[in-house]
Amino acid sequence: MPKGLVKGKGKKGDEISKMGGSKTAYQHSKPFGKSELTYTRLEAKDKSEAKSLAKAQHNNLLLESISGRGACLGNPKIVVGKALAISGVGGKFSGKYFITQTTHIFRPEDGYRTEFQVKKTAI
Repeated sequence: MPKGLVKGKGKKGDEISKMGGSKTAYQHSKPFGKSELTYTRLEAKDKSEAKSLAKAQHNNLLLESISGRGACLGNPKIVVGKALAISGVGGKFSGKYFITQTTHIFRPEDGYRTEFQVKKTAI
């Protein structure tokens, strides 16, 4: 490691939330072998800040691992940044998801409809 480089590590157990799931995408990928990601950021002042940055990046990547999209009858309560309980998609995938995108549509022929995109850290 070059002199002056501060290193932090994000790992299993650093998850902010598993959103009701039991295993993260990283844990589900275990049969495919060890995976590791190096993320370099030069702005870390010390080891504590490097660890915080690594944990944040770990959680951001987890949130990108499991995603989906859907539509339902119009519901103005479905908005970006909130949690959405999804059911009827099997025991593994049912549960709470983080809403990342919504489109509320009204068409005279179809009525009010909400389309959404979601992400989750664990299933």
